[in-house]
Amino acid sequence: MKKAETMSRPAARFAVSVLLGLAAVLAAMAVCSFGVLAGPLSGVSYAVLAPGCLAVGCLLAAFRAARCMPGRKLIWAVLAGGGLLLCLIICSFACFGGPVEGPRVAVNAGCALAASLLGGFLGAAGRKRKRKR
Repeated sequence: MKKAETMSRPAARFAVSVLLGLAAVLAAMAVCSFGVLAGPLSGVSYAVLAPGCLAVGCLLAAFRAARCMPGRKLIWAVLAGGGLLLCLIICSFACFGGPVEGPRVAVNAGCALAASLLGGFLGAAGRKRKRKR
């Protein structure tokens, strides 16, 4: 088989990266909400927990995008983080439809950008192992 036949399309790899980040955000939010209800995180503000969960998801999505996308890895990583943020904004509009707070969106965008850059640097700097036959 040729190498091009075994590799999946870049759009599919990008979508999987964003969906993996979305799953990580939702899992981190579930863990944090359990921590708030159980007591260990009851003193922590939601304004700290929510961007933290977003940063975890963006870091994971950007890391995976930088590892598996061909060329311009940092751009793909930032796009994966931005895609994850856009996906969460659309989901929040669809589910809640309330007013938008500009400073909160700006903080979330800043956290997503910083985590995406970090994940992109980590993903692009890591070496892939060569397979032994």
